[in-house]
Amino acid sequence: MRALAWMLAAIPALASGVSFDHQSYARVLSARVNGGRVDYAGLKSARADLDGSLSGFAAVTRAEYDSWPEKDRLAFLINVYNAETLRLIVDRYPIASIRKIGPVWNPKAPWKLPVVKL
Repeated sequence: MRALAWMLAAIPALASGVSFDHQSYARVLSARVNGGRVDYAGLKSARADLDGSLSGFAAVTRAEYDSWPEKDRLAFLINVYNAETLRLIVDRYPIASIRKIGPVWNPKAPWKLPVVKL
């Protein structure tokens, strides 16, 4: 999965002096991603960890987010995007492709769905 590089790249962007603790999400990825492939069946069966990560992301206030340096905001948004993409797929798993989510006449539908509110 090419997007895996983005998923993993955003986590270490927040070293010491971290604005947001991404460790919960990092644990999800380390447990369910191997060799660049996501274990969607395992992720679906152990859903609580992903949901916990998403709850942590959702708990961030606008004021808190605005106080972070730009690189921390970017890492946060990348991780939220990728975690929500995992949720989108897991909610419909088993599914052959993310492109199968939404109306068949619109292959870009998954990326048009309102799944994240910031």
